[in-house]
Amino acid sequence: MKNIQISIFLCFLPFISFAQIKVGDKIPHFSVMTLDDKVYDSDKILYNNKVIVLNFWFPSCAPCLAEIPELNEVVVYFAKKRKEIIFLAPSVEGVKEYLKKFVEKKKFTYKVIKDGLPIANLFGITSYPTNIVINKKGEITFFETGYKSNIKETLIKEIEKNLKE
Repeated sequence: MKNIQISIFLCFLPFISFAQIKVGDKIPHFSVMTLDDKVYDSDKILYNNKVIVLNFWFPSCAPCLAEIPELNEVVVYFAKKRKEIIFLAPSVEGVKEYLKKFVEKKKFTYKVIKDGLPIANLFGITSYPTNIVINKKGEITFFETGYKSNIKETLIKEIEKNLKE
């Protein structure tokens, strides 16, 4: 029943007005918890001079699921530079145990964030999937909504640009 309520809410989400951030904006402060209960705080990540890559998604979103293999390939591509990048995936649907089982089955290598709706609202996300890249200064350098068949190449190019800064 809860999943049905969330799905119904997500259907109406595009009609709710949030202030969407855009390329060039400084990110709002956020603190999130992964499925393994690790906390990621944006101020600490940026203090440690890291690039942040966000993927806003949910398990019943077909376009979101379609891009997971390419997102996993981006993580593999940057394996040697992993200490310079944080890959986070706030899910706006699903309880912790359901997400854990889903991620184990689907093999999503981003750090999946439970209860991702508050951070989605903070960023003004209204469409899924949404991919964001944040530079080491806390500025959004990439903001892309919807499924893109070339998301792997696009993200790699954007992350590499940010690592050089």
